[in-house]
Amino acid sequence: CMQLSERVGPAPGAHPAATLVGRLRRDLRRFGGRKGWVWLSPGADPFVASARDLAGPALTVAEELLRSGQDLTIRTRGGVSTAAGLVTLARRHPGRIRVDIGFFATDPELMATWERGAASLDERVALATALQQAGCEVTATLGPIVPMVNDSQASLTELGRVLRRADIQVWTPLWIRYAPGLIPQIRREISRSRARMLQGWFHMGR
Repeated sequence: CMQLSERVGPAPGAHPAATLVGRLRRDLRRFGGRKGWVWLSPGADPFVASARDLAGPALTVAEELLRSGQDLTIRTRGGVSTAAGLVTLARRHPGRIRVDIGFFATDPELMATWERGAASLDERVALATALQQAGCEVTATLGPIVPMVNDSQASLTELGRVLRRADIQVWTPLWIRYAPGLIPQIRREISRSRARMLQGWFHMGR
């Protein structure tokens, strides 16, 4: 998959949910019972099709956190058909879950090239609608914004129209950031020319 600085899938082997919950309860005891917002961030997105084996453990951990009094922020590029469990969780705990959905572009070919494994645009919009109806706050991350790929005014304006129609009011732009192994990944999964372009762009920013 190509999610650049983030990983969508394929998923690594998931720990048994009981093991995760045991560790979580131990950590919460050390936390001293304090309440607040927790960012639930597995190593791979558990709500995309390529990481289905992570969805169950992730939802189990989320439920345990909510029962302990913590509220949750979850980030995903999944869609309504692969994140039904997340919608159910939001319905059981209205007002206590915030989901940030990532959006790269509206062009299907561009998304297929740069977001392999992520849900389609329509699936993500449908997920946002279902979560909002379940009482969940939904925000959007725009990006990663890649120079000369999805950073044009026309591309961002069209994406903004889609988000406004979905009643997503809070957007956070995220520019692509250098990470070890990123340029070889782009060379391997996208193209050599895009890798050279980004390498030059990063070099200019130093």
